[in-house]
Amino acid sequence: MHTSRRSWSTAAVLLLLGAVAGAGAVREHWLDCRGSMLSGSILRGYAYGPDFSEACLETMDRGGFAFVWPSGEDPWGTESLLGMVCALLWTLSWVAVLAAAGWSRGTRVVAGIPAVLTAGVALGNLLSVRSDALDVGFRLLLFAVDLSAVVAFVVIAARERLSVRTLSRVAFVLAGSTAVGQFPSILDYAFMVTVFSDANWDVPPGAGYPTVVAVGVLGAAVLLMTALPPARARRPADRPVHADLHA
Repeated sequence: MHTSRRSWSTAAVLLLLGAVAGAGAVREHWLDCRGSMLSGSILRGYAYGPDFSEACLETMDRGGFAFVWPSGEDPWGTESLLGMVCALLWTLSWVAVLAAAGWSRGTRVVAGIPAVLTAGVALGNLLSVRSDALDVGFRLLLFAVDLSAVVAFVVIAARERLSVRTLSRVAFVLAGSTAVGQFPSILDYAFMVTVFSDANWDVPPGAGYPTVVAVGVLGAAVLLMTALPPARARRPADRPVHADLHA
């Protein structure tokens, strides 16, 4: 029980630390928009203040932001390194759960695929060469991260007899650990252009922050659920003790 509690706590802390690194990457990404970050945002009643600089407009025109895979002009720059650290920390959060789970071998293999793909995304961030083929391949990799996460969750839910509480924590950590995928990026963009900012040509300054905030909330939720005392329920005699990550 103590080991399981520690594993969930470790996963939650890694999600939170990754969110901090991701926020740093987002900040670096939008440095050219300093002074006009809130122009056209809901915090200003969608009113425009200082004009966007040419550098800021160029950043807005680059497209969506996925914490990784920046321009490639400086692969060892602050933005690239923070994005890589963010993705690796989120990967390790799911690895912490897998390492303590007493799931069947088949489940563990399927559940490990999202971690492998996310780690690949993180390391790909350091590539200094960019091409249309690499960009297409990277987008496909991001979609693969999302798909593998869905498949992993379905397999875990179907094959492992987990409590609702444990399955919820699995969902939270798995969702947070794969937040570098394409679907979270789409949701991030949709939130920014429909709720937060009217400056949507093409991407509003600050895009990326909704995702790191969401992952931070998921990490905090896992910590809270881990700190709460477990519900006392009678375990069937034939249920494997290791099937669940209690506490």
